[in-house]
Amino acid sequence: MPGTLAFLSDGVEAGDGKVMAELAALAPENFRLIEGGKDHAVAISNSANDAESMVVSATRLDTAGARTLPITAYDTRGRAIANGSVAFAAGEGLAKGTLAAPFELRNDFARIAIDSTATAGGTFLLDDGFRRRRVALLSGEARDQSQPLLSPLYYINRALAPYADLVQPNESDLAVSIPELLAQKPSMLIMADIGRLPDETYGPITKWIENGGTLVRFAGPRLAAAPADDPLVPVTLRQGERALGGALSWSEPQPLADYPALSPFAGMPKPEGILVKRQVLAEPTADLSSRTWASLADGTPLVTTKTQGAGRIILFHVSAEATWSNLPISGDFVEMLRRSVQLSAQQAAWRAKGRQRARRWHHTACSTPMAS
Repeated sequence: MPGTLAFLSDGVEAGDGKVMAELAALAPENFRLIEGGKDHAVAISNSANDAESMVVSATRLDTAGARTLPITAYDTRGRAIANGSVAFAAGEGLAKGTLAAPFELRNDFARIAIDSTATAGGTFLLDDGFRRRRVALLSGEARDQSQPLLSPLYYINRALAPYADLVQPNESDLAVSIPELLAQKPSMLIMADIGRLPDETYGPITKWIENGGTLVRFAGPRLAAAPADDPLVPVTLRQGERALGGALSWSEPQPLADYPALSPFAGMPKPEGILVKRQVLAEPTADLSSRTWASLADGTPLVTTKTQGAGRIILFHVSAEATWSNLPISGDFVEMLRRSVQLSAQQAAWRAKGRQRARRWHHTACSTPMAS
């Protein structure tokens, strides 16, 4: 019995003449071609949470004229919390737009959509990897504006600025600056060459770590001279520093070994051209290898870690500037810090899920009637 054959096309990949002829040869009573217009084919291709705004990249098929499209960011409950636009120039198929909002609000973005396009391509989903984390920076040395390359925080700042919201204290007194930084609720606190801390600061830092914070420390002369029982390092350290190369040393500067398979740095290219001239050494223990994320070619640790409560302590056994090694001026340094920040973001997600599970359990326990 003759029927109607309908061929649906999105207008992007329409059937060619041969396909149409074969369909017509089926001799339907009616043959209908329902085709969408490619002038409406617009998609969000990427998004980046930059320092000042969320930058949205979009692409289109029809490049004939200029076109501006409104975009909206939604939270996990579907509420619109920020607006912006993407403007295509005439003849251009690619464009970028921005969603301006404080980074705390941008961290609540769950979905970005083109308002006038109800398609899958016009919607971009955001996971925890798009969240921008607050990182607090603290140095044991006063900043020298005339010699920025010698500042312990210079290379850290340059490496993390594209990925995190960086904050520094207004006071040089650690007893004042540490509470000031923790009050800003950072995901990560980086200490560059800080030795013994004021006694009253160990409690707040420890509590912050156990609640999910990530403490990253860099070595230097002050840390090398600090007491061996420092509770805010992941491994037991030998006092003093190890010099590699020079007139008083039998050892040559050491390159890096391949990154361990269980390290967050696994998958990074084999480190080339990085040499370490000084480091702080860890006392050998049974679990030292499991706590090592990166090491030198001679097997001594370069980066060690330990978990503490819901948080983590990470130690780079070299300084944050280029006097002990050329690691801070390498691409590996940027990627190491980026991955460490990402790890702190994952910890934040785990903490949030844990709180949700606790709330559900509490609600269930309180609403379940007790057996008599």
